[in-house]
Amino acid sequence: MNEMTPLKAAENLENEIKNFDMSMPISAEECIRRDTMRFVASILRRVASGELAEVVHAHWIEMDDDCSNLWNTTVKKSDIDKYGWEANPFVWVISFERCKKPKDEN
Repeated sequence: MNEMTPLKAAENLENEIKNFDMSMPISAEECIRRDTMRFVASILRRVASGELAEVVHAHWIEMDDDCSNLWNTTVKKSDIDKYGWEANPFVWVISFERCKKPKDEN
């Protein structure tokens, strides 16, 4: 696994964003990818500055056909072109863990 600081990760993403040729039209998928990268870079910069707590563990998950098939079962057949997996294959999996408030805080 490639370990790097949040700041380095943000810089890498921002460099990738710069590689998009803004003079050429881009697909909706490329636009979503660019905007997602920009959003993630902004979050990583906030972590690097200390504004947000650092993530202990995070990773990308490649989704397989089982995931896309499951997703499509949740969409009405009439809406599959609009909301189906192929309409937007970019998925964020976000999980939260409940923790107790430290005793020294109000």
